[in-house]
Amino acid sequence: MLTVEHLCAGYDGTPILHDLSFHVEKGKIMALLGSNGAGKTTALRSVVGKIKPTSGGIIYEGKSIINMPTYKMVELGIAMVPEGRLLFGKMTVADNLRMGSYRVKNKRVIQSKLEEIYEIFPKIKERENQLAETLSGGEQQMVAIARGLMSQPKLLILDEPSLGLAPKIVKEMFDFIKKINQTGLTIIIVEQNAIDTLQFADYAYLMNSGENVLEGTGSELLENEKVKEIYLGIT
Repeated sequence: MLTVEHLCAGYDGTPILHDLSFHVEKGKIMALLGSNGAGKTTALRSVVGKIKPTSGGIIYEGKSIINMPTYKMVELGIAMVPEGRLLFGKMTVADNLRMGSYRVKNKRVIQSKLEEIYEIFPKIKERENQLAETLSGGEQQMVAIARGLMSQPKLLILDEPSLGLAPKIVKEMFDFIKKINQTGLTIIIVEQNAIDTLQFADYAYLMNSGENVLEGTGSELLENEKVKEIYLGIT
């Protein structure tokens, strides 16, 4: 579905990504892992057009999307849930979700999608009339993901969905992500919570200093000695 080839990008002339390549298969969960500063978020921002790469290619469903406006990517079926959630705090949960469906004109389709999301996230249904700023961190993250789903994407990109959440809520969040994937949705997930992520990711890339240094299936990387050393402290 998505292929990134020899991508180089950065900010204000400072290079962050160096010859980064990865691919995402349709219907799979692909994880980008790495420590702070590895370039994971920069890679995502490059894919969705928030950063203009200095070189390299990005191919989505067989077509180049380099330099394509972000709103056009939404129309193609790409949705990103950014780090930090970025909800509209003074709006209700239901209104936040409807903001995710701005490109959908049919009100019946919007209502049908809302009902689907409430089945996946029953807690959101209970909170639909609350202001987003009154929700817990875990509930806000659910709303952020649900808002991304409202645009009816084919590819959902999640940037640090477990950030700042308690361990129990992290497990619940990952269970929701697996459930969403089981509907056929392709997912890219960027995470520092590597070990838990590798347990459900189909394929993963380990990044360091803007490059991918390891790749393999989730189970392969869980058994990799370098991954154990970096994330488990096993030498």
